[in-house]
Amino acid sequence: MSIEELCEQFKFPYDDFHHSILGDGLINDTYLISSGEAANKEKFVLQKINKVVFNEPDKVMSNLIKINEHLEKKGSDCLKLIESDNGNLFVIDENYDYWRVTRYLENTRTLFEADDPIIAYEAAKSYGKFLNDIHDLNISEIYETIPGFHNYANRISQLNKSLKPGDSSFVDLVVVDVMGSEFTAASDILRIKRALTGTFSQILVVN
Repeated sequence: MSIEELCEQFKFPYDDFHHSILGDGLINDTYLISSGEAANKEKFVLQKINKVVFNEPDKVMSNLIKINEHLEKKGSDCLKLIESDNGNLFVIDENYDYWRVTRYLENTRTLFEADDPIIAYEAAKSYGKFLNDIHDLNISEIYETIPGFHNYANRISQLNKSLKPGDSSFVDLVVVDVMGSEFTAASDILRIKRALTGTFSQILVVN
């Protein structure tokens, strides 16, 4: 099925489509969809979920829909999914690949590195807001699409296993670099490291 044929199955506000590859993502296939006639018409993002990485794309979509509904009830920002002609928020092609369409956010870009502390801060702040917005979500309705992927206890364990004897000073330097030079005492570093492994390792977030 061609990109144009896929687009025809969604409720776009126009029926003349121009598409181009969007971004440098390594997992999903992503395209920017625009009108072939008017440059000022709204743009959209068409994306195919990688079923090699996400073996159960139906669960990925179920999670996204439930989280969106939860965020919308709170008046929080979320991805705006576009309906297909049959009323679903996705289309399944002849290869059983799942495709979804969201509204394109103008004047935005994706950063792969935080080369400025302000960028890192804003990213963490946004992520924290997202977690706060979904803290009362019924987690029993959310699927774990990649087992253990967001298990922070496992991430901390992997970090500890990857460190060779004598590497603990590297972790200390990272803590000082992130938290600030005023945390230079060994007791401060130990306290922060315990807080990190004792608090964040208990958090489990799923896709």
